[in-house]
Amino acid sequence: MGRTGLGPVIRNHQGELLAAMSVTRIGLLDPAAVEALATSMALQLARDRGFLRINLEGDVKMVLEAVMADDPGWSRIGHLVEDVRFALQHFNSWTMAYVKREANQATQKVAKMATAQPLDRTWSSDFPDVLREICASELSALNTC
Repeated sequence: MGRTGLGPVIRNHQGELLAAMSVTRIGLLDPAAVEALATSMALQLARDRGFLRINLEGDVKMVLEAVMADDPGWSRIGHLVEDVRFALQHFNSWTMAYVKREANQATQKVAKMATAQPLDRTWSSDFPDVLREICASELSALNTC
């Protein structure tokens, strides 16, 4: 459809939903650019909600490595990496971790929703049922491990 969907999801340390965004961008972006842009949006959402300590998870290792590197260089996503680095300065503490795409189903679903419904949305409550179901399922799986 010529659109890219982004779906940052914010949960607390127990895996419960706190906020989510469904954002559409015109054009097809490569996965690294999408991940960097979604990370930047997630950080802004977390900052807007007043969170001071965050743990970021992403499924594009190149983006995480670029943010953690001393110099992001002038790669095709360098400017997005710099946006993420700047946004991280507003938090008291933060960590970043790579997760496999299969472990990141909530964000994947919200991103797909964005391509189907091109209006940007932000939720702090009244989350879509499908998002609640995915998060409850993931939470249940974590509790049985």
